[in-house]
Amino acid sequence: MAEFLSAPVIKIAVQDLSSSSARGRYFEFLMLKRALKIAEADSVIFAEGEPAYKKAINELGTVSAGNYLDGQTGGRYINVFDTKDSSHGYRSGRFISNGPNTTIGGTAWQQIVQVDQNRPRKVRLSKDYLSHISKFLSLKTGNKPNYFAFAVWYHRHNDIEGLIQTENLIDFLTILAKQTDVNFGLTEEEKGILFDFSTDFYEGVASLNQTVLQSETATSSDYLPPIPGKDPGKLPRLNSLTVPVFSTSGPYQKIYFGAPGSGKSRRLSVDADGMKVFRTTFHPDSEYAGFVGTYKPFVIGTDIT
Repeated sequence: MAEFLSAPVIKIAVQDLSSSSARGRYFEFLMLKRALKIAEADSVIFAEGEPAYKKAINELGTVSAGNYLDGQTGGRYINVFDTKDSSHGYRSGRFISNGPNTTIGGTAWQQIVQVDQNRPRKVRLSKDYLSHISKFLSLKTGNKPNYFAFAVWYHRHNDIEGLIQTENLIDFLTILAKQTDVNFGLTEEEKGILFDFSTDFYEGVASLNQTVLQSETATSSDYLPPIPGKDPGKLPRLNSLTVPVFSTSGPYQKIYFGAPGSGKSRRLSVDADGMKVFRTTFHPDSEYAGFVGTYKPFVIGTDIT
C-alpha cells in the first residue's frame, strides 16, 4: 500500500526551512545540484527547454502533486525558503526560466558557476565554489535550514512505502536524508556548509504524537501558507515605464518590470480589463526578431521579392 508523508510533518518542515536564514539562492543552488545529478553530467542547460531543469524545478517547487510545470500552461511553484515574503514564496509557473535561469547569470553567481554558453545558458560549478558558497548564500551561524526538514520537503509528494522499513523516527528521517544525498549528489562538505543537523526538527516531529505517514499525498493547503489574494486593490506596486492605464484609442505598448513573482502578470490582467492583449517577456535570451518580428523573402513564381 502506498505511503506518503503526512501534512503535519511537512508543515513543520516548511516552518523550519522558511524561518532559517536561507532565501531564494538556496532554492536556485539546490535546483542546479539536482539538475546536474539528473543530467548525470558536469554541466547542464539551465533553461526551461532542458528536461533536467524542468524536473528539478518540479521536484523542488511544485505546489500540488501532479501539477506539473512546463513553463507554458501557467500554474505556480513555491520557493519554500521564501514563504515569509509578501508573495508567501509563490512564483508564477509560466516562463519558469525567468527566475532561476535569469538569476544564475548574474554577477553574484560568478564565483559559484562557470557559464559554458549563453544561448541557451549552460553552466557548471566552479572549481572553488565551496570556498565562496557561505558568503554567496549569506549563511548565518546557528540559523541554517535543517537537513532532515529539507529531506521531508523534497519527498512531500513521493510514495515512500518501499523506502522506509523502520518505525524508529530517527532512523526514518535518516533514511530520507540519505536518499536525498543520492538524488542531489551532495557531499559531506556541502551538507556541512549548507545545513544544520541538530535534533530540533526531530523533536518537533516527535511532539506531534501523530503518525508521520498517510495513505495518500497530503493536501498542500494543509501545510503551505495561503496564496495571496487576487484583490486588485492589494496588488503589489510595480515599476512601469508608461502611464498606469491602457490607451483605448488604438494599439498600445506597455512595459512592466519587477522581480519574479512580484505580480506583473496579475497587474497586466487587471489593467487590460478584458482588452485584447499580446504579452511577451524580455529575458537574457530575448532577440530583436523574437519581439519585433522579421522581414523574410518569399517566392512568387521563380522570383525572390
